[in-house]
Amino acid sequence: MIEIEHGACFGFCPMYKASITADDRINFEPVRFTRVETPVSRQGTPGTYERIAALVGPLRPASAGEYDISQQCDSQVTDLSDYHVRWRGPDGVRQVRFYPGCLNSQTEANKRRMEEAIDTLDIDDLVVRPETN
Repeated sequence: MIEIEHGACFGFCPMYKASITADDRINFEPVRFTRVETPVSRQGTPGTYERIAALVGPLRPASAGEYDISQQCDSQVTDLSDYHVRWRGPDGVRQVRFYPGCLNSQTEANKRRMEEAIDTLDIDDLVVRPETN
């Protein structure tokens, strides 16, 4: 199972945990500021797990444990949501934390990776996204 947790910000950012199993089952657990208030479980399209695994695979730690892969920098945005990605399997839980606020190419690549993984989950109908102007 792969879990992606979208964390808090200094505003009304949606907070939730979404997971996908190897058989493409998507589980959504709202925390706050989401469109739904109760957990939702539904079948994803075939191949969703493999696509997400490929997107977040480069972030997967080599061993069980928790790792922070946020970039350290002098100039960063401080009001963004962070991400937690967990891989749950027979060898334990591997987890990374990622804060997308550092303004550099590695952080931008990881941020795009996370956004693509969330888009692949196809949970827009469950999450209230901030409006962009």
